[in-house]
Amino acid sequence: MTPKERTTFTLSAQVKHELESVVPKSRRSRFIEQAIVDALKEKHQKIFLGLIDDIEPVGIDLDSAELVGQLRENGINRVRP
Repeated sequence: MTPKERTTFTLSAQVKHELESVVPKSRRSRFIEQAIVDALKEKHQKIFLGLIDDIEPVGIDLDSAELVGQLRENGINRVRP
């Protein structure tokens, strides 16, 4: 089990009131932690998808069977263009 650490952050009065009215006191920490985990996951996915979108296509004059054969034979870093 991961050790827990106490932290402090500020919420708007409206968000605090809604949190208190919707989530029981005994479950708020878990609720907030899961919301943060979900938000971080979404942020990381957006970063990753942005990186993928920025990849420049590489021209390789091989059909897919030849490419797979070279990958199997030589490894991914040694494909000859």
